[in-house]
Amino acid sequence: MTVEPEIYKVKRARILHREVFLESAKSELGEYAKLFTEGGDFSTKNRGEELRFRLVKFDKDYLIAEIIEEIQKADFALPLAQDAVWFAAQHPEPQMKFPVAFLHEPWISPTTGGQNSLILRSYGGLRFLHMHLFDSRWYSHIRFAVIEK
Repeated sequence: MTVEPEIYKVKRARILHREVFLESAKSELGEYAKLFTEGGDFSTKNRGEELRFRLVKFDKDYLIAEIIEEIQKADFALPLAQDAVWFAAQHPEPQMKFPVAFLHEPWISPTTGGQNSLILRSYGGLRFLHMHLFDSRWYSHIRFAVIEK
């Protein structure tokens, strides 16, 4: 595992109205974000803290258990699902270079039943919020957003 040197400070804003956050998510990341962020298990609750994110990458493709084990061995914390939206809003540049994955508690798709995690991607110069199957292979070109403890 390689830890990239840049630190991304991300502020979790306190949300008084969930609807304002959801509208922001859609305008920042497109309609695809709507399905996930409007689900009852997407929490916008937080303490308004500032987090220090690092991006880590791996030299080959791995399964999720191996990735999480390495991240925890390096004493990093895993993000919450909402952190993908905060990160994208405050630091749009990384996802224009490579996919940025957030290994939060998996979201269960109502249509397939599959476990998914959020991943920030770009296509044709536009930014998107996508889902990636949690227990599938994660490719070496993906960066993983982790939190400094």
